[in-house]
Amino acid sequence: MIKHIVLFKFREDSDIDKIRAVFQHFTDLMKSVSYIQSYNFGPYNGCPAMPNRGFNYGFEMEFSSIHNRDQYMSDPNHLAVAPQVYELLKDGDNSMLAFGYDTGSPL
Repeated sequence: MIKHIVLFKFREDSDIDKIRAVFQHFTDLMKSVSYIQSYNFGPYNGCPAMPNRGFNYGFEMEFSSIHNRDQYMSDPNHLAVAPQVYELLKDGDNSMLAFGYDTGSPL
């Protein structure tokens, strides 16, 4: 299983409806394709042990293979949401962090 995690630093003055629209876009995409196994998202909810370093929203997806993850990354519907996301970011590319890993990969 491939995990794909993305964290965002959205501007504090971002319109909540625009934030909802971004995450709804990913929800709709998951419903329309078979290669996304699961998808969850939400706002930062605090963690006393670790600072959030300004990241205030995030999502995670699961894929059955790297091939399926790569399919998602190049899907025109995925790429279409980029302008909506960038409009909300606090500091461009510095306001996103993507991390992926294979849950079955040995250390």
